[in-house]
Amino acid sequence: MDTAHSEKKRILIIEDDTDECDLMAEHFSRYFRISGFVDNYDELMHLIQPEQPPQLILTSLNLPRKNGLEILQELKSNKNLQQIPVIIMSVSFPDFLKTQAMQMGASACVDKPELYSNYATFCKDIYNLTMQ
Repeated sequence: MDTAHSEKKRILIIEDDTDECDLMAEHFSRYFRISGFVDNYDELMHLIQPEQPPQLILTSLNLPRKNGLEILQELKSNKNLQQIPVIIMSVSFPDFLKTQAMQMGASACVDKPELYSNYATFCKDIYNLTMQ
């Protein structure tokens, strides 16, 4: 189910695992127009184009320097970026952190697949979340 290029939402992904980035690039490209991959907040801020910001930011919870919750807090306190939906993902995502993320303004908190073979389903599930 490929979506027409112009209809695809622009997604920016913050992930520091290159293998996962490769899998996401492969599977997310069916549903989204990938604006890029970065592995930290500073790179994110350099990559965001003010005239065409991403329509979705997907961030890993566990990252070097600022973690996903800190990135969420930065984005939600920036008046130019606070309307962008942010989905936080993690392999190990305790309920108390999911609750905290949702209270901070995350659009969703999702569990990353433990097996690479489950990435196709994971990416489709993220797409379905954004269409609700």
